[in-house]
Amino acid sequence: MATHGWPEEWILKAKSIGRTIWQTQYRPAPPAEAETSTAASQDLSRGDRFKAARERFKAHGAQHGDGIEASDPYEEWISSPPVMTSSDPITYWTGMLAAGDLLAPMALDYLTAPATSTDVERAFSRGGLTVSKLRHSLADKTTKASTVLGSWHEHGGLIPFDDLVAKFKQKRKRGKKKARGLEEAPTELIELDS
Repeated sequence: MATHGWPEEWILKAKSIGRTIWQTQYRPAPPAEAETSTAASQDLSRGDRFKAARERFKAHGAQHGDGIEASDPYEEWISSPPVMTSSDPITYWTGMLAAGDLLAPMALDYLTAPATSTDVERAFSRGGLTVSKLRHSLADKTTKASTVLGSWHEHGGLIPFDDLVAKFKQKRKRGKKKARGLEEAPTELIELDS
């Protein structure tokens, strides 16, 4: 966040919000003694002796108060340097989820949240009605303007109709003047030798 120029106040606020969400919605409850030994025996059966030993060491330290706390995945992630990977974030965190990373469900929930609560089909349905088979060559600027005006018209009171009608009348008069100017232009006949 600092490398992207965020003010320190924003960074602290973002970390605080993330920490609160992790602690209230995603952090798993600490395992009981029986669950810890069962998990350790399952890890041993998979051949991951070191992971099981680490978990037992963390659980022992947390129970006996010898100053060794089980690490918190959010705190580890927020204090570690950025991960440099060429894969996209969703692919990366999906792999982390498969590897058993406890922070992965939270990361995937946030990365896959839709950018808007409006249904895409509904948001663009008016544009589809505007660009019919007969109007497919409209410029993108015209299509956008028409779609926005149509949306404003549905809500009523957003478009000053009197002003709009006056503008169209002025534009129509300009078109007629141009057309008259073309008719009155002198014509010159050019003959080509054959």
